[in-house]
Amino acid sequence: MSPTRTKLVEWLATKEVSGSTLDIGGNIWSMQGKVKSFGGEYKTMDESDWDLNHEMHYFGEFDNIFCTEVMQFLYDPHSALARLRTALKPGGKLYLSFHLTHPPMKDHDYLRYTRKGIEKLLQVTGLKTKEFLEPLPGYYLVQCYR
Repeated sequence: MSPTRTKLVEWLATKEVSGSTLDIGGNIWSMQGKVKSFGGEYKTMDESDWDLNHEMHYFGEFDNIFCTEVMQFLYDPHSALARLRTALKPGGKLYLSFHLTHPPMKDHDYLRYTRKGIEKLLQVTGLKTKEFLEPLPGYYLVQCYR
């Protein structure tokens, strides 16, 4: 397991999740079994199911959304986070991870993020930060809410 994935697993192991959950990328790497406790309805989607840069059909439906190791594949992160925010219930939690220094992984690996860039992105999309960690240089774990 890579050092970044190890830190992500350690972070997730501290999270208690209940209620309805959407796991973006969960078809490839599920959050179930990685969080401290889990309960409620669970849906997974990956890039072939839902392009976060286009229209979505969830409005205030989820208590939790995981979007880990996905943001670098989205060419329009502002729109993607705005759509994720819309999909959350009021007070719902969004779990994110961001890379700054990780080498490109696929042909559609578009972006890298700095702490200031992430903070601005969350501010512009109306998400409130609860937790912001940098467990490894250039790797960020963020828990925010609507």
